[in-house]
Amino acid sequence: MSCIEDKEFTEEEMKLQMKRTYIAIRRPIWQAEGRRFRRVREALKISQNDLCELMGFSSKTIASFEAGRPIRNARYLKHSYRLAIKYIQANRREIEREL
Repeated sequence: MSCIEDKEFTEEEMKLQMKRTYIAIRRPIWQAEGRRFRRVREALKISQNDLCELMGFSSKTIASFEAGRPIRNARYLKHSYRLAIKYIQANRREIEREL
């Protein structure tokens, strides 16, 4: 037996390992989602900063989301992102005058 198999893990260590495993499994899905959202934003010629201002999220959060990194409240952010894109598409002329 290896040393790892003999080691007893604490509850904290087990939770950390489960989190790492979850992230490793989900990362390709998150990356694909982030790329999809970024492509739409770029096709509309909207900068991350302009989108952040409209959505109320930090540029770091948007950049992390588009890069496929785990973020808190991802469902809320995705919903806000979709609404912002729809708003931009519907109100393109007005937004361009404001920016």
